[in-house]
Amino acid sequence: MRTKINNTVNRKLIILIFAVFITAFPVSLFSATLTVCSSACSYTTLALAIAGAASGDTIQLQQNITEDITLDSFSKTLTITSDGTRRTWTNSSARNLYFTNTGGYNITIQNLDMVNTGGSETVLMNQAGSLYFRNVKISNTTGSGKLVYMQNGGNMYFYQSELVGNALTPVGIQIASGVNYPSGVYAENTIFREIGNGNAVQCDQNSGSNMMYIYNCTFEGNKTAYNSLSAGLIKNSLFINNTDDVSVSGSGALTNFTYCGFSQQTTFSGTTGNIFGLTPVNVVVNLSGHDLHLVCSGNSVVDAGTDMSAFYTVDKDGVTRPQGPAYDMGAYECPVLNLSKSASSTFAYLGDTITYCLTYTNSSSSDRDTNIWDTVPANTLYLGCSGGCDLVGGTIVHWFLTVGAGYSGTLCFWVKVTGYPFINGESGFFADADLRKLQASGSTHSILALDGWKFWMAGADGYVKKNREER
Repeated sequence: MRTKINNTVNRKLIILIFAVFITAFPVSLFSATLTVCSSACSYTTLALAIAGAASGDTIQLQQNITEDITLDSFSKTLTITSDGTRRTWTNSSARNLYFTNTGGYNITIQNLDMVNTGGSETVLMNQAGSLYFRNVKISNTTGSGKLVYMQNGGNMYFYQSELVGNALTPVGIQIASGVNYPSGVYAENTIFREIGNGNAVQCDQNSGSNMMYIYNCTFEGNKTAYNSLSAGLIKNSLFINNTDDVSVSGSGALTNFTYCGFSQQTTFSGTTGNIFGLTPVNVVVNLSGHDLHLVCSGNSVVDAGTDMSAFYTVDKDGVTRPQGPAYDMGAYECPVLNLSKSASSTFAYLGDTITYCLTYTNSSSSDRDTNIWDTVPANTLYLGCSGGCDLVGGTIVHWFLTVGAGYSGTLCFWVKVTGYPFINGESGFFADADLRKLQASGSTHSILALDGWKFWMAGADGYVKKNREER
C-alpha cells in the first residue's frame, strides 16, 4: 500500500511539474511549421493558417499570396516566412497587415516581399506588441499609401530590410504624435529609398527620450530622408541623393547624428565623425540602378564608422563587419576579397619552371568587379598565365574580372628561374647556421636551392608584399 501511495504522489508531482513547465514556457514548446499554398499544404490562405496556429508556430508561404490580414486582440506570437524561395505578399484591397490591440504579443516577418498597390498603408500598427522585419522588402508600387505607420504604440524592428516607395509615397516609416516612449523604431542594415513625396523616416512625437534608433542604414533618392521631433540615435548611416537629408525640430537635434555621411548637408556643429558633401555617384556602385553597395576604392565612407559589434556584426548581405579597421557607413560593408597564394615548388634550380596560383573567394551575396595583381619574382622569366591577364611593365601580372556572389576561382602564372634571387639588391646567400636560425624563428619563407647553393626566397603566403618591400 505504501508503494502504491508513493507512486500516486510521484505521478501527481510529475504532472504538476510538467504543467508548471508548460505554463512557464508557452511559446517554445511543441511549435509547428504550418504551410500555405493552394493545394497539398496545411492551409490554403494565410488568414486560415494564422487562425489555426498556436503561439510559437511558424507559417511558411510556399507560393505568392494576395491577402489583407487584420490581427485584432491577437494573443499569439508567430513567425511568417517563405519556404526558401522568396515569396511576395500583395495586398488585396486595403493594407497588407493591420496589427492592433495585441498587448505583448509579437509577429516576425522574414524573407518576404510585401507589396501594396493601393492607397492604404502596407503595415499599420495600433496599440500592439512588437513587429520584427528580417530581410523583408516593403514597397508601394503605384499608390499613395504610407509604407509603415505606427498609429498608437508598439515597437518595430527592421533588420537587413528595404523600404521602397514611388513618386507619390508620403512616408516610409511614421510614428504618430500620440505614440509615447518606450514605443519606437529600431533599424539596422536597412535601405530607405525613393520615398518621393515626403519623409523616409518620420517621428511626430516630441519626446526627449530616444524613439528612433537608426544604425548602418542607407537613405537614397528620398524627398526628405529623416524628419523627427523626437530625440534619436543615428549612427554609421549614409544619406545620398535625397532632396533633403535631415529636418529636425522639437527634441530632435543634429547632435543625434554621429559617424554618418551626407551629400546634401554641409555641416553639423558639435557632432562626431560625420562626413559632408559626398558625391553620390562616387560613393555607391550604381546610383541610377539603385545598387547601393559601396565603391570600395578611394571612398571616404569606408572604414569611417564606429564600432557597433554590441548590436550586430554583419551587413545587409550578411558580410562580416568590419572588413577593415572600422565599420563602413551605410547598409553594406565593402568585402575584402579572400585571396590566397600557392607555389608549385619551394625548391628550384636554374631553368626550372615554377607555377604561382592565386585562389579567390567572394563571400558576399553580390557580384564584385575585382582587380588582382601579383609581381613576377626577381630573377625569373615570365612565361604566361591563365584567365586572360595583362603583364604591366614586364613585372606586374594583372587580372580584371567580375567575381560572382559566393564564387571561388583560381588564377595562375608561370615563370622560369633565370638567376639567383636577391635581397635589397644583393644575393641572398645564407650559411647553414643562418638557415637554422631563420627556420627556428618560425619564418614562413622558402629556401630556394640553385646550383647547389641555398638562397632565401619569399614564400607564397607573403611573396608580393615582401618582394615589393625589399626591392
